[in-house]
Amino acid sequence: MSKRKLVITADDFGYDTESSKFIGHLLEQNLVTATTLMAVADELPADLSALTPPQLEKLRAGAGLHVTLNSDKGRPAWRSVSRETEMTTDAAAAERSYDDASAYQEIGAQYGKLSALGVEAVRLDSHCGTLYGLAGNPLLGAALQFCAERGLGLRLPRSLDLYFPQGLPDPLAAAHAQGVAAADQLGVPLPEVMVTNQWSTAEIGSYDRLLEYYLSVLPRLPEGTSELFMHPSVASPWAREHFGVDWDKRVWEGQVLQDQRWLDALAAEDIELVAKW
Repeated sequence: MSKRKLVITADDFGYDTESSKFIGHLLEQNLVTATTLMAVADELPADLSALTPPQLEKLRAGAGLHVTLNSDKGRPAWRSVSRETEMTTDAAAAERSYDDASAYQEIGAQYGKLSALGVEAVRLDSHCGTLYGLAGNPLLGAALQFCAERGLGLRLPRSLDLYFPQGLPDPLAAAHAQGVAAADQLGVPLPEVMVTNQWSTAEIGSYDRLLEYYLSVLPRLPEGTSELFMHPSVASPWAREHFGVDWDKRVWEGQVLQDQRWLDALAAEDIELVAKW
């Protein structure tokens, strides 16, 4: 049995219908082992209904609630579930508009919306990082309390070495250490590390460069269970209309997951793929 395990997550199920269909295909082909669902997405009920029974079974095994407190630029706005108001596209402003009590309420409302659709999330994570206090208002207390009460995992890696190789400012590093310590005290499962590519399409420049990045991180994964997350999709007319070439990164990530060079590297590294940590 391998000492290194990896959750490969396709983020943003529900973001748009073509992406959701593609994620269903990736799940069925064991090219990803988990996905995160956007409870605020209007398309989510229809997208779930369109899955085949095998796809739905695999989705449920590694379902994450993608807690969403802000909308994204370039697309129709989402609405908060507890407040029933339109979400701002300013992630920092969205973060500042919550405290632990109201964030806990919104997390619960989004969790309940997923449950009503027949999906019981096994962990939480945060769209645009709004739960983590990147704008100076951490809401991790609410997330950790919610996870502890329901036996959920949280996307809060024990080490940020692969995510922030340049290091963190002291206040954020201290907040991260406190969050990990609190999770351990509450018994909330955490991944060892988390990995994704944080460059824009323009910064990446080409598909091959993105593939090289993801291949380069596999040998560096530590023992234990880590998470690699992407936002895989296809070049749909909707995406082209709303995001243009900026959508190419999502298309490339979908290609990476199907690339035989990627699959061969996973096998060569003797990494066991799992649905949760």
